[in-house]
Amino acid sequence: FYSVSLKLTAKGSSTGSATISGLPFTSKNTANHAFPAAVVLDDMAAGVTQPSYVTNNPNTTSFGLGYLAAGQYTEFTHAEFSDTSLIQVNGNYEISTVYGI
Repeated sequence: FYSVSLKLTAKGSSTGSATISGLPFTSKNTANHAFPAAVVLDDMAAGVTQPSYVTNNPNTTSFGLGYLAAGQYTEFTHAEFSDTSLIQVNGNYEISTVYGI
């Protein structure tokens, strides 16, 4: 189980898809695997809607963020954030190795 809360003070000028990294365990090596998560967004750019989702980045300690827009799954990029965006994510993910067994 994990819990992440991010509050931006300036979005900067990064490019590419938004990811959150630094999870404590390496994820299972399964491509395009969405896993259960509660995602709360506040103060995002215009047009960003719920529902939001989290995807597993295979064999890493990071996950991607996205939302459903006009029936299409869309990854978050620089354009979806404002200078004061808030993202809260609570969920779980499969890991590559079971520890302690």
